[in-house]
Amino acid sequence: MSFSDPIDAVRASVAVVSHVPRKLISPEERLFWPYLLGSVAIALGLWLWRGGPRTSGFLAWLVPRGGLRSASARLDLTLALAWGGIRTLLRVLLLTGPFAISSLGAVLWCLSQLDAGLGPATPWRVSGTTLMWSYALVLFVAWDASRYALHRLMHDVDALWQLHQVHHSATVLTPLTLHRSHPGEAILYALSQWVVTVLITTLAVRLLGAGAVPMEVLGVNAFGFAFSLLGGNLRHSHAPIVYPDWLERILISPAQHQLHHSKDRALQRCNYGVWLACWDRMAGSLRHGSADQVVDFGVATADLNHDPHHLGSALVRPLLALRPSRRRRSLDRPRSSFRP
Repeated sequence: MSFSDPIDAVRASVAVVSHVPRKLISPEERLFWPYLLGSVAIALGLWLWRGGPRTSGFLAWLVPRGGLRSASARLDLTLALAWGGIRTLLRVLLLTGPFAISSLGAVLWCLSQLDAGLGPATPWRVSGTTLMWSYALVLFVAWDASRYALHRLMHDVDALWQLHQVHHSATVLTPLTLHRSHPGEAILYALSQWVVTVLITTLAVRLLGAGAVPMEVLGVNAFGFAFSLLGGNLRHSHAPIVYPDWLERILISPAQHQLHHSKDRALQRCNYGVWLACWDRMAGSLRHGSADQVVDFGVATADLNHDPHHLGSALVRPLLALRPSRRRRSLDRPRSSFRP
């Protein structure tokens, strides 16, 4: 695969170099500065409401002392910088190379196949506002469902757990922990979201016509934007923020997701959801959080397949663990003789 024009090479270089600041200024990124500011404001308000000044410092409640300087946080940052830039480069290559395929191209192909097999469709008559909000909601729910399904497979399928361990091996949770993932896992999630987007968009255009456009805020799905703004970055923090029990049956709270990051295997088997709790509730894997819970984050040493503080080990050892001779052929956690 090669660039068709020297300008493409320049564009790729700029994309990689600008990757880091882009995370802070792009609404498509969870680290978009208003999302971070919103999370801090919500956390500070809750800390003050609970009488925070009489208990502990705000930062110590949000992230343990020295946590941002820990080896775990450094690996979060390294993975976010290194592989984020590489993923950006790959996207540019795929969009400019001879085998490039876009979501729009895939949707048009799917529509042509449906038209050929079923004949042209008569779009439903729906008002513009209703159409945009409905489309955005269906997309959001479908994305969430697909992420839940793949996340569950990451825990249930031995080979996928070898990759997913990189994310779970964080012993300190920060917003950057979201980007602490093995490239193999990141590719699977990207493919999953791409497939869901193509299928839902194809269905929307088929049923609603070419004017089917989801409601967006700054170019981002309106529902995703709202959830990211209203504390999305608190999921990967040490602040045990809980929702009322009735709401935790609908939405996954930060405290619920923190339980999922526990070293305790049983707790790792709960709260797989990203935003919506309905999937866990239907599957029987929902567990409520507690405002006074104390969670030991990470993966038990006996289960680790890599050094959770070393970049090379986090990238290479999970791949080595995929060899049949290194894997247990069961749904139980794989054990390894590796010791960090």
